[in-house]
Amino acid sequence: MGIKKVVLTLILLAVLAAHCVADKITTDPNASPQIIRLAAQKSDKRLDTPVTYQKGYVRLHDVADDLTRTTGVKISAGQNKNNWKIRDIPLIVCVKNMPLGRLLKLVAAVAHVELVAEKLTTSDTEPQYRFYRKDKDQAAIDSGEDPAVEANKQLATWAWDTLVAYSKLPERELTIVPGKWDSDIRNRVDSSLIRISSELLASLGTDGRNKALSGEAVAITYKNSNQPELLRQLLSSICANPKSSSLPLESDGRRVIEWNDSDLENMSFSIKCMSCNGPYENAGLKFSVFGVPSEMTWDGRQERTTQSWEGNLMKMAKSAAATKELGLAPAPDFTEVFEKKDEFPLEGYRQMDLDKDLNSDPLKKEYTIKVESGKRYATFGDAYASFARELGLNVVAEDFMSQKCADSSWTLISPNLKISVGMALRRLRRISGGSPMWFIDSDGKTLVGWAGKWRGIHKNLVQEALLINLNKKMESTGAELDDLMPIIALTEAQYFEWVQGTEYFPGPIVFLPDSNFRPWWALYGSLSADDKTLARSEAGLPLAKFDTPWLGGILLGKLKDAQRFETRQPSSDSDNSRSPEGYFTNPDRLSKVTMRIVEVPVDSYQVWRYKSDGSNEQANGYSWGSKQKKHRYELRLIEQTEEGPHEISSRWDMTFPLFTPDKEFELIKKASGK
Repeated sequence: MGIKKVVLTLILLAVLAAHCVADKITTDPNASPQIIRLAAQKSDKRLDTPVTYQKGYVRLHDVADDLTRTTGVKISAGQNKNNWKIRDIPLIVCVKNMPLGRLLKLVAAVAHVELVAEKLTTSDTEPQYRFYRKDKDQAAIDSGEDPAVEANKQLATWAWDTLVAYSKLPERELTIVPGKWDSDIRNRVDSSLIRISSELLASLGTDGRNKALSGEAVAITYKNSNQPELLRQLLSSICANPKSSSLPLESDGRRVIEWNDSDLENMSFSIKCMSCNGPYENAGLKFSVFGVPSEMTWDGRQERTTQSWEGNLMKMAKSAAATKELGLAPAPDFTEVFEKKDEFPLEGYRQMDLDKDLNSDPLKKEYTIKVESGKRYATFGDAYASFARELGLNVVAEDFMSQKCADSSWTLISPNLKISVGMALRRLRRISGGSPMWFIDSDGKTLVGWAGKWRGIHKNLVQEALLINLNKKMESTGAELDDLMPIIALTEAQYFEWVQGTEYFPGPIVFLPDSNFRPWWALYGSLSADDKTLARSEAGLPLAKFDTPWLGGILLGKLKDAQRFETRQPSSDSDNSRSPEGYFTNPDRLSKVTMRIVEVPVDSYQVWRYKSDGSNEQANGYSWGSKQKKHRYELRLIEQTEEGPHEISSRWDMTFPLFTPDKEFELIKKASGK
């Protein structure tokens, strides 16, 4: 194979892994080789200029550009104009007659960047100002270095090992130590369930333990299990557990769901260590059982169905460790790690208590949440900016939530809602999981929204230009397969933060392919134009042209990332050698695979959109004749075997060209003459 093409493909995949648009980075003519810290800079009277800035939701580069125009003071964001990880930080800025210097410090604080003064030459009499972050600090954010993540792994390891140790102890009734879960019978820990779960973990051995703790899903089905009796006992215990039923509980808090041997045929068990940045009380070791029988009531009729069940292994391990006479080590205490956060960097502000301060100014004041004309839903930014403008307050805050408010799920902040400032902030903090924290100055006129734990959301930031350009294409000519490839390159966390159901892609119009095949779609997106053409041809793209051991490693890494946030129901087929991931660890087989991207015509499809009243509107799609034909894409992997060609395929269930819901309805109505 051509060494140049291998190198080119390696570079392209590295670009995808960095989640960046493949633009060439150039030196910013405004970048300064000499940076003078603001604290060391002599007094700049221009910073005393009063500024009124009422835009609400903005990006950091907007703030810098707008203030440069209105004040004449040169202000920049990032080391250069391609430094979008700083320039695109989303903020809420609504201030009136605030000194420029104070505003710049507040913006830098909530954006978690430095404010530096710099001169291009020593002869310059006046400095310019830049929102700045050191390369090493940005690299630490991108790498996801977080002590809480490591603490979580250690807790997961402790929980696994504790339960395995418990499984080896003589049979006895587990003594439940009273705890916060004991007050609610729905959440009590069942001793038999702990015993069975611990024995299942032990049956997975060291290899299964290491895979699960590394974030890989470890799956067992009844057909391929070497401990079928354990799964039988597990199903029996779950069906006697109140958490497995949606029907009202009996007086003793238990409801037994009847099951039979045929249910075991469809049952599967999966466990993995989920990635999270908080204690494993609510996440972490995800223990899922699929195909559990259940009872549901529909229109007064009781029906039998199946559902998935999840067990809290951390809670089980704590109960096992607390059992008297067993001598098991208690869980390591990482409270300090989980509660540690950065300190608010500015003096003269105090943190508000949204409970105690609720009846004090300015939190007790009421206002009306207002939105722009034609906007369906209020965002966090609308709620913040509305009380700033109506009550004459200054608000500067980070805002990594407003892009998510594009659908009807955010009813707590409805447009035209009359509410007090304190109640609004409490509701929004609850929706956002406790961020940001709010600080107020001594005059009670300036509110600052600042996050103590912020690195994770900054790591997941997606380039604004990518989102805007794709949205524009969807509102005009329609997006095609290659246009969606940058979305495939995003991590799962980035996708849910900035794509699914956001202001850029309202409604479920952009969704990811099956995680098993996502690495293959990402591979296609990284190809050169010539290789993409070959992949979409009848002959297909032979993977033998690549360094298959290296390629397999790349694909396997992308598969683990794609599956990090999900626990999938395992296949009942114990042999996964024909599965898409089965190729990744076998370079010889990978070299015999040809990849094809096939366009499949579509004659009928469904489209829907949200309406202003919160309901949704649906329409039947259809082929639009020669002017507008719709299609889907299939990714096919054809392996040449001794028995002949073997093919597996994945259809990406989106119709192309892809339009926004409003544009789709406009085209359908126009074509139908309505």
